[in-house]
Amino acid sequence: MNTYTPNQFLLKDFVKDTEQFHLSRVNISGLGDLSFHTHDYAELFWVESGSGIHHINGRTVALKPYDVVMIRPTDLHTFSSPKGDLTIVNVAFYTSTLDYYKSRYFPDSNSYFWTDKELPYHCNLRQDCISRFTARVESIMKKKHSFLQLDSLMLHIFRTILNEQQHVTENSQMPPWLINAIEQFKRPENFIRGTESFIELCNRSQDYIGRALKKSLHKTLTSYINEVRMEYAVTQLTMTNMPIKEISSRCGYKSLAHFYFIFRKTYHVSPHQYRTHNQKIV
Repeated sequence: MNTYTPNQFLLKDFVKDTEQFHLSRVNISGLGDLSFHTHDYAELFWVESGSGIHHINGRTVALKPYDVVMIRPTDLHTFSSPKGDLTIVNVAFYTSTLDYYKSRYFPDSNSYFWTDKELPYHCNLRQDCISRFTARVESIMKKKHSFLQLDSLMLHIFRTILNEQQHVTENSQMPPWLINAIEQFKRPENFIRGTESFIELCNRSQDYIGRALKKSLHKTLTSYINEVRMEYAVTQLTMTNMPIKEISSRCGYKSLAHFYFIFRKTYHVSPHQYRTHNQKIV
């Protein structure tokens, strides 16, 4: 009786002896460009454009733009693209590096590459996240494929996914119009104008906005505006030598005394004390 043995792709066939990973951009132009295969390495890919089908572990999963998938060595998979327009970017690296990421950054994780579910980890990110991934790949494509370059790329990807997951969790009960206003309000040209600007971004009445903020963030409009301004203030105090009076003005406070009052109420020290402590060279 004949038994089917899938291909196993070996990383040594794609990298030089001194290289630690492989990068590629692949266009899937038909119904079966690649054969079913497993690997002796870990693989991460994202959909740069187009749509297709991921045939994975006996299942079919639709692929759409900005999907990210983490493939385990034992996953049996291939791709097809009925429309012929699927473009993916992938990163392949040794399992020893995967073990290092697990022990150093994800010791208790049962997600990402380390999920024991039938299907591998799969998420969808915003377009700007994927654009940054691709830009990083393009910047290192012709550089030496060292541990340094791989770690820089993979940690950026992990960090982005973690941040996006946290963002979704925090905003799961928040109306889209409020999410958009909060994102836009973080820009200095908006928070400097304060309440007026936030109301314009929301395009709702102040009372309605206040109730939505209280329900979603458990904050008043005033406290939220002060919070955004204080986040900007501490960044400037830590990272620049900008005069405190100018920082206050750029935050949108007309009174320096009021800025000092809000800052001390938030951080329990004066702006000068905060800067002195956080700009120390260690």
